[in-house]
Amino acid sequence: TIRGARMPNGTLGGSNPAALALADYGEKGAELAAKVPPPMPGEHDTGLRMTMHRGGVRVLAEQKDIRGVDEILKGLATLKKDRSLDMWSHRMGIYLGAAGKFHDKRLVEPLLRILATSEKPESHHHAQVIQILSAYDDERLVPLFTKRLGTLNPKKQYPARDTLYGPALTALTRRLGEKTPEYLIKQFNASKNDTIRAAVLLGLGELSYPNFPAFPGKKRWSIDRFKTKEDREKVASKVRKLAYPVLVEALKDPSADVNRMAALGLTILATGSEYDSIGPDLRAVGPLTEWCRTQNKSFYSLTIYLGAHGNAESGKVFLAVLKSQPPTKGDVQIVFALKKLKPKGAVPVLVRNIRARALKCKRWLMGEGRELEALAAFGKEGADSLLEIFNSTDNLAYRIAAAHLLGEVGNKNGADPIASLLTKVIKRGPQNPELLLILGYYESRDEAYRRSCRRLLEALAKLDARRAKIQAQNVLLNGPKELKHIALKVWSESK
Repeated sequence: TIRGARMPNGTLGGSNPAALALADYGEKGAELAAKVPPPMPGEHDTGLRMTMHRGGVRVLAEQKDIRGVDEILKGLATLKKDRSLDMWSHRMGIYLGAAGKFHDKRLVEPLLRILATSEKPESHHHAQVIQILSAYDDERLVPLFTKRLGTLNPKKQYPARDTLYGPALTALTRRLGEKTPEYLIKQFNASKNDTIRAAVLLGLGELSYPNFPAFPGKKRWSIDRFKTKEDREKVASKVRKLAYPVLVEALKDPSADVNRMAALGLTILATGSEYDSIGPDLRAVGPLTEWCRTQNKSFYSLTIYLGAHGNAESGKVFLAVLKSQPPTKGDVQIVFALKKLKPKGAVPVLVRNIRARALKCKRWLMGEGRELEALAAFGKEGADSLLEIFNSTDNLAYRIAAAHLLGEVGNKNGADPIASLLTKVIKRGPQNPELLLILGYYESRDEAYRRSCRRLLEALAKLDARRAKIQAQNVLLNGPKELKHIALKVWSESK
């Protein structure tokens, strides 16, 4: 007799170790597993019976025993009739996992019924159902997968997150094989649904690399249509060739969702992949720069791509985008791009943002000071602006960061004001309320005090070694003991 246990024990087959133990008895165990009585919907012990039943189904699935299909159908029928069953989603997941072990057309209809139900709890399992159905040759499936591409949310920062776009795109590649790029382009041209058109453009970008979709054999994914690496490379190369002109043209689409996904898809295609030994495609620099100019915005991966491979025009466009943003909310990645592209007129915009941030800054958090770092890359103009900021701002955190960069760029005019600030910081000690601005997480005032003095001393040493040595000597003779080891290091290294 197979008995059920209500206490979950974490096994894949559910909470019935007795049923799972039948796996150790080969064909005899499978024979007994097939005799586990099916659950009856709506009974007081339906949950317990299902616990026993799904354990038996798991055994049959592992052994690829065809009788498992009949038992899966019985389990799915029970769940369909009794949606109030405790742990419904977990139980459904067990049966679907077992269904993925078989290839039997009897499973198609019940799986399609699950996919046709948009309400919870069935909707939680749509991705898994799509993965299973992608192994079947049924004329209804390709249109169904195409429709599920439309769950993409182009307006979000991560448009594919928490949608069925990924599983649907992968399922299409498994059904269509080498014909996937032509089918997607045809859908883009024919569809009147902007979300599906946007999803197609993103898909073309992602399919331009051999290692998307998932490798064959990945858990719970049906067998990859592209069985070898060579097959995947061939199709990816084909996608890159066919998709590029489509993506470039779609950048001008009147739909904001469509042209944004075109920009994202083209960025993915053009960025390249070291893992796949595919270099960047520089043809996309011009079209993507023009898209940024027209839309007056960018996004993370696009900014990274143009920051690495962009031209002078890209720098001008990024500067215009940064200038249009609120000074305290400038895009950090655009700032990094400007640091490399160095467009004319960037310094005043960076200074504007730095002043606004310094006024608003209550604590030095991640992302603070990025404009200061960019400013240091603009030669003499940037160095002079750093000194001006150091002298004019009251924010201690920004002054210390500017002092460090003045030392890095070698602006010797900063030696006198840095020495003056160092004397002031040392004198006020760890209880200086301004130190609250630079406190790191889990950092005490004493630690922030030592770090501030060290950075100022090191900056002074780079600009005026003699004065830094005198300052360090004064600390060694008369200064607070918590700074003596820092002063000794600077004193010994200064000439």
